[in-house]
Amino acid sequence: MTKSKKPPKKTDPAEKGGSDGRLRLHVFIARAGIASRREAERLMQLGDVTVNGKVITEPGSTVLPGKDHVKVNGRLIAGPHRLEYYAYHKPTGCVSTMKDTRGRFCIGDVVRTLGSPVVPVGRLDLNSSGLLLLTNDGELAVRLMHPSYEIEKVYRVKVNPPPRQRQLDRLLNGVSLGDGRARVERIRRVGRGETKVWLEVTVAEGRKHVVRRMMEEVGLRVDKLKRVVLGPLKLGRQVVDSVRRLEHKEIKALRAAADLD
Repeated sequence: MTKSKKPPKKTDPAEKGGSDGRLRLHVFIARAGIASRREAERLMQLGDVTVNGKVITEPGSTVLPGKDHVKVNGRLIAGPHRLEYYAYHKPTGCVSTMKDTRGRFCIGDVVRTLGSPVVPVGRLDLNSSGLLLLTNDGELAVRLMHPSYEIEKVYRVKVNPPPRQRQLDRLLNGVSLGDGRARVERIRRVGRGETKVWLEVTVAEGRKHVVRRMMEEVGLRVDKLKRVVLGPLKLGRQVVDSVRRLEHKEIKALRAAADLD
């Protein structure tokens, strides 16, 4: 079952500041992990950004990393850091937070073994497993989760009872949740037992528990949920509770999917 194709996404204009190594100011702030590009522009308009002690509000302003002193709300920005990207196969029972007040195993425990200031992009709830991106690329993280970029995520979902066609159609057409309507982009059966069915579900948004909530709305109970794809990034046969550094081609594909240069 497939919905009609969406129109192509609009891409941002070139963000480079020049061939001498300069960067647009809002790009510099975003790459430092302070805010998204749009939020950085808003901070500039509010007068919260200074360069070498001077308030800068002009959108097209540029800075030279390593030379110009940029401050946001009085805080000196170190500038773009080394960007790192990892894929983690989250097991069930792992909490998708950097610290858990109840002392449970969490993503923060995994990050500490890496010795890198990365954070998870999005969440997988306690009883869900699968692909989780860990990165300090703030721009990418914001865009991967923002609904306007329609980054597709694919899940393998074990449901009970076996779904009827009308239930699948409702999911494709959209259902009403407490925070608005939601729908799946594609859905297909990929396995079946006596009383339960495995579905492959594709969504293009990142609202909290959105797949489970949609399933419950149409009368399907989720027994297992595993994310296997995030945009162009695939979990593949990666071992449960393992971390791997992304290859250059995977990073390039992720940033292209998020319309980043």
